[in-house]
Amino acid sequence: MVGLKYRAKLFAFISLVLAMSSVLPLSIGSASIGSASTSAWPKELLPLQNVIEPLCQISPGIEEASAALKIQMRREEFQSRYWIPTVQAFADYGLQDTDSTGVRRPNILDNSRGRLGLLAELNLNPLLGPHLKSRREHMRLESARLASTLTFQEKLAEAIDLALNLVVLKSRDEDLEVTRTRLDRQYRTVQANVRAGVQKMRDQNRFEADLLRNSESRLALQRSIKEVEERLTALTGGGLALTKASDLKWNSLLDLKIDPVSTIVTSPKLEQTRLQAEIRELDRELSLKETGLTFGLSSGLESTNSNLAPAWSLDSAREPFQSSWFVLLSLKYPLWDNGADSLKRLEASESERVSRLEAAQAAREFESTKVLLLDEQTRLEERIRLANRLRELELRSFQLVAADYREGRAGYLDWIGASQSLQESVRAQIDLASEWAKLWMKVKRLKGEMAGGLCEDHK
Repeated sequence: MVGLKYRAKLFAFISLVLAMSSVLPLSIGSASIGSASTSAWPKELLPLQNVIEPLCQISPGIEEASAALKIQMRREEFQSRYWIPTVQAFADYGLQDTDSTGVRRPNILDNSRGRLGLLAELNLNPLLGPHLKSRREHMRLESARLASTLTFQEKLAEAIDLALNLVVLKSRDEDLEVTRTRLDRQYRTVQANVRAGVQKMRDQNRFEADLLRNSESRLALQRSIKEVEERLTALTGGGLALTKASDLKWNSLLDLKIDPVSTIVTSPKLEQTRLQAEIRELDRELSLKETGLTFGLSSGLESTNSNLAPAWSLDSAREPFQSSWFVLLSLKYPLWDNGADSLKRLEASESERVSRLEAAQAAREFESTKVLLLDEQTRLEERIRLANRLRELELRSFQLVAADYREGRAGYLDWIGASQSLQESVRAQIDLASEWAKLWMKVKRLKGEMAGGLCEDHK
């Protein structure tokens, strides 16, 4: 009966522990990577959404970041329960040549001995150290979240950059086709005039040479398009991605709204360096607690049946289960450790000092990046305005020169010069549209919103 009472106490204790552990707050488990990454994907870039979504399933970098975050969540959860005892079931059985009183028995099988029981144990060593370790794991979890956000943004930006390059190259190819049509129309007109004796063969040859140069340029450009398509295919899996990327038009990129750079107060990279500095500070505090004079506290509750009969039957137990508990306080101080403790403290202190310098450097770089982005936006806006006006002037100029050429008031060089200037003005607009989209991407990356709600299943 006494053994049953002890067993009842033990199992009641274990049930209480498990009940307490089941109501622990797990607020971090439902959080998403990069809480700022919830902004709506802009309608100007919606065709690219199908380009980058496959990255969530096939990118090793994104999968690795996701796995690292999940593991760190488990570590944080495990460390936060440092105050909950561990529970173990154990059993052992064997033979010995003496009984519990030390008397040798003639039959060795009569001296069988074993144990069967449960042990609940709590070990806090060093005192208060587990609390600091729990805080450190929580900070590491937040750092892992930020690292995941940075990885997501890096991979998504790589795919978007390729897609934008593809849009630029295809837009240039389309403009070369427009130029070819213009050249071909003029070439046929000149050819007819040569046959009629109105113009010289020289102009016909020049226009034919320009058509060949145009074809050569398009072949080289199409080679570049193929290279970008293959890189994008390798990165995203291709197929639908390439088709959707072709749906994006360069002029729509100019409608992207750039977030005000001056209102950005922090970034994932900056927050990560600050967290690392705080983690190093906790490491230093832990090194102080784990070196020099240290305190340990352990307690446990054990219920065992220490003597078992040879035959495993209902009446095999010679003694009822017995329970015992213990609380141990230990103090340790190294009299001579060859400088091991002082070295640990020095390493932790220097690591903290360096991490503080890194955080300060990251803050300066953050402010510098904001200044550069603001300057880039201002200059891009002015360049886009100038490019639009230039395009209007070059188109008007070409139309006037083309009319003069038809009437004999302008020569070949005038016509071809005006045509090339018009082509270069269009190319400038295409390139500026791509730069504007990439500026949008830089600002989003700085804010930590590059993901834009994508890859939610991996967050």
